[in-house]
Amino acid sequence: MITLKEIAQEANVSPMTVSNVINGNLKRVSKETADRVHAIIKKNNYVPNSAARTLSTKSSMMIALCIADNFYTDLANENYSQSPYNIDMIGIIQHFVEAEGYVLLLCGGETPQEIIDNMKTWKVAGAIFLAGFDSFIPKIEKELGVPTVFLDNVYSDGAISSINIDDYYGGVLAARFLLNQGHQNLAFASNIIHENPLLELRYKGFLEAHRQKNKDFDVNCVFNGPITYEGGIKIGKEIARHPEITGVVATADVLAIGIIEGIRLSGLSVPDDISIIGFDDIPMAKFVSPKLTTIKQNMLEKGKLTTEELFRLIEDPKALPERKMLPVEIVERFSTKNLN
Repeated sequence: MITLKEIAQEANVSPMTVSNVINGNLKRVSKETADRVHAIIKKNNYVPNSAARTLSTKSSMMIALCIADNFYTDLANENYSQSPYNIDMIGIIQHFVEAEGYVLLLCGGETPQEIIDNMKTWKVAGAIFLAGFDSFIPKIEKELGVPTVFLDNVYSDGAISSINIDDYYGGVLAARFLLNQGHQNLAFASNIIHENPLLELRYKGFLEAHRQKNKDFDVNCVFNGPITYEGGIKIGKEIARHPEITGVVATADVLAIGIIEGIRLSGLSVPDDISIIGFDDIPMAKFVSPKLTTIKQNMLEKGKLTTEELFRLIEDPKALPERKMLPVEIVERFSTKNLN
């Protein structure tokens, strides 16, 4: 097998230049040189020695992605690594990470400390934390020691790199849409609101839409359950027992889709009897029947910005962290009915 030194000789560059190309450090390498080195690597089927690279750089070419699981109380009854939203985000982030020549490592643990220790063991070059880590962010920032980006958080006590959507306005949009369509009594379907900061933001936006319309909201019309398809079925059956409710805002598409099924199993239909709005606009929202009206977040852009921010920090250790918030919009399909 060809060696790194032999690649350098054939490309008429130094071994350090070849190493920079392999590791994606292209700031001081021209595109012509990088293309020439890549062509020689491809021609000779050269595979870099990952172990040697880890020892020489004190880090691997791995980016860790961690999703909150059972150590976080409000997620205790849900397998978040199996949610459609998280599966989509994993795929999107993996695409952009691999485009930079890195490998995505799904990293978990029973406690935040165990997660940190696992990442250190693998000598990851950077880390992404997806939702549910707000109270642990100071510990992660202090102890992990690598560039880190946090997705879907409401942490505001320090300077961190984070990518979020406007969850509050998403709640406003959803409730306002149904109220404008003549629905007088709405339900809000979610997990336990006060235990999840993002869900609480969506609920506050939901209430704000009522305030803007001078409408009261009956807090007895908040329905809690795990954000899963099965959880949605249970909530749908409960909602069907309240004939005064004509519209539902759910805090996730998978929950909304389960609610549709629960309502159907109760002998009612969507949207003729009850209208439903979801949140996220996962691909499944277009395939369910009826197709789901939902609050759309741009997941592709979210994943792109996340990886761009992470690699900005990796390439420049002195770079300051940045916070970014993406807008949301409503996508009208067929799960809602205008009562006006």
